[in-house]
Amino acid sequence: MLPADNHSDQVPQSSFGFRRGRSALWERRNFLKAIAGGGLSAAACDQARAQTGCATSAHANSLDSIHKSRASADYHQSLNCVGGVLSSPIEQLRAKHSVGRPWQFDILVVGSGYGASTVAARLSQRRWPGVRLAIFERGQEWVPGTFPDQLKQCIDQSRLKLLGPRAGSVKNATGLYNIQQFDEFTVMSGSGLGGSSLINAGVSIRPDPEVFLQSAWPSVLQSREVWEPYFQLAEYELGVTTEPVDWSKKMIASRHAGQWLNRRGARWEPARLTLTRTGSQPASQPPIVNRQGMLQRGCIDCGDCLTGCNVGAKN
Repeated sequence: MLPADNHSDQVPQSSFGFRRGRSALWERRNFLKAIAGGGLSAAACDQARAQTGCATSAHANSLDSIHKSRASADYHQSLNCVGGVLSSPIEQLRAKHSVGRPWQFDILVVGSGYGASTVAARLSQRRWPGVRLAIFERGQEWVPGTFPDQLKQCIDQSRLKLLGPRAGSVKNATGLYNIQQFDEFTVMSGSGLGGSSLINAGVSIRPDPEVFLQSAWPSVLQSREVWEPYFQLAEYELGVTTEPVDWSKKMIASRHAGQWLNRRGARWEPARLTLTRTGSQPASQPPIVNRQGMLQRGCIDCGDCLTGCNVGAKN
């Protein structure tokens, strides 16, 4: 539970699809290893250690702990005016009810993801006299620097059982990773204050115009021009930027590959991301203050966007 006027808009939710069939089990295992298990970040760290000569895991863990402690301190400092955190524990509701003085709300928003938080923010801006608004979220408030970053930690944070006869049943009611498996695809969403913005990849891509031409959309919304001002507003609020294509040797190679595809009629464009860059040496740079008044650090390319940013670089 939190007062909505202290809550900023969140990053759009994202989902990840996987085919099913003979290779379904193998894909799910690889999915857990690479995404929920932090395998992408592990590979990135291994590559970074190889390039910098830091061969010991102790050094890497020490560096990680520095980033985490900074991110946590920045978060609490940014929210110092409201007690260092946004949420209030459910015990406060229970305590009020037990003494016969339950909380009274005029507006109750269920969920705190991109859609719900935007609704709450817009309603709270109206500031109706005497109107009380609250947000209910089933997950916990995740402070940057406390997200799982090891395989066992990530598996423990799976909200649902993934394998066995009870697959799909609730395993951890407040687990961060809500992974739902269907016949044709698998969806991963976030469960916590901020919804899937906690664990998306930080990529902001506008839907193709063809998406809105489907008959399921009301006719008034089937024009791309109708959506344009809202796309611009969302990108402004989220701080969407184009990733520098020459940031690393890998990105230079990706640019050359994209240009090669363009010449052959394929569509390619640089990634549009919702993260903060503070230069080529982010670890040595002080935090910046974003549009919402929150302290942020520069991205260090650790690859943990999908399991939770422990650096405080995600917008």
